[in-house]
Amino acid sequence: MKEIAQIRRLSLWIFIIPLVAINLCLFISQNYGFLENTFFSVDMIGRSGFSIPYLDGSLSISRASRTFPQYLIFKPAMILTAILLFYYWSNNNKVLPQ
Repeated sequence: MKEIAQIRRLSLWIFIIPLVAINLCLFISQNYGFLENTFFSVDMIGRSGFSIPYLDGSLSISRASRTFPQYLIFKPAMILTAILLFYYWSNNNKVLPQ
């Protein structure tokens, strides 16, 4: 039972971390004015106008996340998600009968 509770918690984190990271990168690429005149000013290629990528597809995740400072959010979040996936599948392997 302990493994099942841990699998549930891990699966929630595996869902939440990428969702927050992707949407934060999207927010930064569309609202780049907040970071203007700071160390974290957004590169020109990482800027975009208003769009809803879930509906119109005018902005991809890779375009919103590949430039500075968005990759400082996206890449660590994906590495953390990969580590959590490892633990998720390890715990799943313990629960399933062999």
